[in-house]
Amino acid sequence: MYIKVFLPETGAEAEVTRGENEIIRENNRKAFREMTPGQKLGYFRDYYLLPVVLVVGGVLLVGFFLSHVLGPAKAAPLHVVIVDDILTDETREEVRGSMGEILGVPAEEIDITDGYTTSNTDDYVLLMAMLSANDVDVMVLPEEIFRHFCADGGFTDLAELYPGGLPEGFADILVETAGPDTELTGETHLYGLHFSDMEGYGGFSTSGTDAVCGIVGRSEHKEAATAFAEYMADRYR
Repeated sequence: MYIKVFLPETGAEAEVTRGENEIIRENNRKAFREMTPGQKLGYFRDYYLLPVVLVVGGVLLVGFFLSHVLGPAKAAPLHVVIVDDILTDETREEVRGSMGEILGVPAEEIDITDGYTTSNTDDYVLLMAMLSANDVDVMVLPEEIFRHFCADGGFTDLAELYPGGLPEGFADILVETAGPDTELTGETHLYGLHFSDMEGYGGFSTSGTDAVCGIVGRSEHKEAATAFAEYMADRYR
């Protein structure tokens, strides 16, 4: 039996057997893992952007309808996404409990999700979609990926969040990079915090991978997001 598949290398469709289709899919996954962050971002724009926009648009329409029929769903007061790392249950509950006290909400309402990997095509597309939505407040991810996402407008300039000056605890872990309006000019701004430069970060991370914290530009809970950044800077220095 023959089926049609899309070949991103050529931009064409071809008829192949199911066995050949599995080989093509595995080759495409391998090629994606070997791409640079910039190439992955370009791949996403070329082959996934329009479908994701259509899907997200459909989800928003359904959500809008349900919110007016069934009443509004309660969003998490803080949603943190951890990339290329997995937390222990003990660490997760410790952070949720501390942030619950800081924000004055029950710990179980704090959402900390992990397990996303930038080497996985589907996860990478999902992370891009998250940055385009407004239900994620903070991302902690490898610096190289962070810089590319910054250039695409994913994160907020920290100076805008702290007009009176950045906290002293941020001083040695700031990440300066180009944003969406300055990528071609060479101008840089302070967009992130290099968590893995903190001596105590090993008590939070299980993988020990390079990790930068950024506050998502479309976040609706920026005060909670900055409170998380300050807590981490104080707790794990």
